Order: sequence, then structure tokens, then C-alpha cells
Amino acid sequence: MTNNSTEKFKCLPLKVVLWFIVFSELLVFLGPIDFGVQNPSMLAFYLVIVNLAFYWGYKVGVKRFRPSIARISLQTIEWIIVIGMILHFVRLGEIWRAHGIAISFENLLVALFRPADAYFSEANVASETSSLTAYLSPIIWASIPFGLYNWKKLTTLFKSFVILTILIEVFTWLGIGTRKGLFDVLIIIAFFIAIRSKDLFEGGKLPKKYITGMLLASALFIFYFVFSNLARYELGIGEMNSFNYKYPTRPFYSEHCPSWLLVSLYNIDSYLCQGYYALSLGLSVGIIAPTFLGMSWFTMVIANKFGYDPMPGTYMTLLERFGIDSKMNWHTIYLG
Repeated sequence: MTNNSTEKFKCLPLKVVLWFIVFSELLVFLGPIDFGVQNPSMLAFYLVIVNLAFYWGYKVGVKRFRPSIARISLQTIEWIIVIGMILHFVRLGEIWRAHGIAISFENLLVALFRPADAYFSEANVASETSSLTAYLSPIIWASIPFGLYNWKKLTTLFKSFVILTILIEVFTWLGIGTRKGLFDVLIIIAFFIAIRSKDLFEGGKLPKKYITGMLLASALFIFYFVFSNLARYELGIGEMNSFNYKYPTRPFYSEHCPSWLLVSLYNIDSYLCQGYYALSLGLSVGIIAPTFLGMSWFTMVIANKFGYDPMPGTYMTLLERFGIDSKMNWHTIYLG
């Protein structure tokens, strides 16, 4: 690759992520749902500042970055893959049990065809994440990227372990009727294919077969997303006319979109933008003192293992009085 192509390739994640972020932000103000955003001008100003900071920080970081060399032997990578695969399965059991779902092929099929049953299922006894998976989560998250990056060096056995780990990760989220984890897997695979096949990106352009593959995967994801969302309202694909809109829709979409398109756009808008609505509520609350170890679910899980719960002092708890469930509502931007 030429120096110019290399520079463009390094900025590929910035372009993809920033375009997606800006698209989701515009949906808040121009999409089919009228969220009734609090202080829209302040929210828009905040998002512009965050976007500019992300763009500037990434560009400066790429320009100044000098890679350090940390050699990891293939044997160590193979151990990470094996341990990660085992931990992924352990985590699958923990997450399913937290929803009262036993590990079985039958329950997986039920979740695939009746995702609402899995999504709304509840355990009779409270289940917590084990200390093992909490402390070893870096290995869990490293196993798939390490496997994909070193794919050509791996034997058939370890390649099968990587594939099995990806399937376990997919089944973890399908089994409880959720989708975000599926999108994470899609993004990880897409970027690591790009990294390992960077010669295909000569000239900074995305190859057609790469674009086709990602569009096909995205279309399948969107179809399952809409299907599973409708299932939560006890509706099938052919029953969109009976869809119950939680938020008011903007007149333009109601007047010009057929029912199937409006329902699809509405569900996508609701999923991507509910976090921005929560952010607008957080901005209206004002600045609160940060809570020790309350900045992420990972740190809060670790804190709980030592008998300390940082959750009460976070924005997520404060937003519950507005009907924002800290564990059910996916936040586009998490407030710490």
C-alpha cells in the first residue's frame, strides 16, 4: 500500500464509526419518533463537541502513534483461545440462568422463533455474574480478536475453536432474545477482516465483495431486529398494522410511509436513539459528583464483589424516575 492509501486505511474505523454516530444523532431530530427531547439545543451542542473531539483526537492519535512491540507467542494465543472459549460458555450459562433459561438446544430454538418468550423470561432465584468471569473478562473479550487476527497461523483445530467461540457468543444473546451482542460480533469480524486483508483496500476504497458481505449481514441483522421487536408486542411480520407506538411519530412519516416501512424505521429509531433521549434527560438534571467505580458495568460488578454498590449515585439510577430502566434500556451514550 502507498503511504496515502495506508493513511486512508488507518482512518477507516474513524469514517465508519463517525458516519454511524452522526446518522444515529440525526435520527433523534429528524427520525420518525418525536421523543420530546429535553433542551434540544444543548443536546445538539453537546453532540457536536463530542463528535469534533472524537474526530480530532483520532486524527492526532493516528498521526502521533508509534506502535510498541509486544510479542505474544502462538502458543500463548492458543491458550487464550481455549480459555476464552470455555469462559464464553460459562458466561452463556450465567446470562441464560439470570433469565431463568436452562442451557438446551430446545430453548435456543424457542428463543430463535419466539424471542419475546426468552426476552421477558425471569429467573425464580436471583443469579449474579461469577467472580471468575468478572475477573477474567479481558480474556473473554480478547479470545475472538486474537483468533481472527492470527487466523492464518492457526491449525484447523484452533480455527474450529474460534468459530465455536463466535457461535457461543451469538447464541448467548439469541438465547435471551437480545440483539446488541450480535451487532458487536458483526463489527468485530468486519474490522478484523479489513485488518488482515488490507491489501484489498488499495486506494482507500472498500472492495465490492466486502461491501456486499457486510450489507448482506446487516440486512439479516435488521430483519431479525424488526422480527424480534415485533415479537415483544406479540406481533408477527404480517401484523405490522396492529403495532402499538410507544412514542408519537412525526407527521411526515405517518403520512408518507407505508406501514411496514414506518414500523421498521420506528423500531430502528427507538433502539438507536433512546440513549440520546436519556442523555438529554441527564443534561437537564445537571452535573453530579462522580461515583467511585460507577463509570461502567464492569467496574460496578467488581465493586459489588467487595460489598460496595456504586449504582445509587449514578445518572442511570437518577434517570429511573423518568422511566429509563438502567438494566433494560440500552443507552447509546452511557452516563456514569
